[in-house]
Amino acid sequence: MVVRMRRWTRTVLVLFLSLLLGLPATAAWAGGAKVRVVEPGESIQAAIDAASPGDTILVKPGTYAEALVVQTDDLTLKGSKGTVLTMPASADNICTELSGGTVIGICALGEINPETFEVIEYLEGPRISGFTIRGFTDSGVIALGTDGLRATRNRLEDNAGYGIFSLLSIRPLLAHNKASGNGDAGLYVGGNQDVDATVVGNTSWDNALGIFLRDVSNGSATGNHVFDNCTGILLLANAPGPVTNWTVRHNLVRRNNKTDCGEGGATSGTGILLQGASDNEVSKNVVVGNRGEAPFGGGIVLVTAEPEEPGGEALAPSGNVVRKNVALRNRPFDISWDGTGDGNRFVDNLCRTSQPDGLCD
Repeated sequence: MVVRMRRWTRTVLVLFLSLLLGLPATAAWAGGAKVRVVEPGESIQAAIDAASPGDTILVKPGTYAEALVVQTDDLTLKGSKGTVLTMPASADNICTELSGGTVIGICALGEINPETFEVIEYLEGPRISGFTIRGFTDSGVIALGTDGLRATRNRLEDNAGYGIFSLLSIRPLLAHNKASGNGDAGLYVGGNQDVDATVVGNTSWDNALGIFLRDVSNGSATGNHVFDNCTGILLLANAPGPVTNWTVRHNLVRRNNKTDCGEGGATSGTGILLQGASDNEVSKNVVVGNRGEAPFGGGIVLVTAEPEEPGGEALAPSGNVVRKNVALRNRPFDISWDGTGDGNRFVDNLCRTSQPDGLCD
């Protein structure tokens, strides 16, 4: 199984980034920060366009049919209880144009080299909180080339793509969001080998994947509640890069048995899956009632990742520590390892079934 980034293919990203390269950088602003209030019937995007670095856009309760683009440093978008962002009748912006007509709720964009996919200049400190983002034909939030994204206490509901999608970014914080009914992952972090990401306290259910960590290293996923997805938490390496140095701890991962998994490649009945991922810690999680089929189904699963491109080398899971988890009532096994790789350790786990035998204490 190789789970792919739906819609955001390399071809689309090349087009996307080539247009971004020609955009002017936001100038620094020496004045004091302002709070700009948006009332129902007014335009959030107009307030964003008028803002300067450090400003806060406070959006009052109401339903706003807009697709937003943020390219100003240190801008705070703050919804109120009852602030809902929905699909507009039309969306004429860079994200919609380059996604092939699908519409993203909020885009936060830095400056990227379209040939190397290296970040030229990060968008600094975007903060998005308090929104319900619902029913978009792409993703709820996309952050590309950001530094210090804080996406907190949002609801991401019934979007065709991802709930929150963070790519080529550093220091993202995804905290206390609720993601449900999205066609791909509720929460995604990818494309950076020194990401320093924090994914904490989120609830993710009824998505293709609950939390998806792909081609990304150095972060933590802790205290999340992930249930009723196809796959709960996926660490996917070899797509194309490694996944290392993640701490996956104190998560409740239960009953991820959804069968309508879309076209992205997610499998049903998987709790925590380390596919080619190495040198990670999976500890003190409760993983119950995930019932799938071998080789990917079950509670906590370690398997080799096949190469994304033909002719590449498979990447085996190695050096992972699976410790002090409670894994029960999973099928075919509470904990399973395909025997590839080396240095994997299974210590003090409370479970009843394992493959091979002896992984439960």
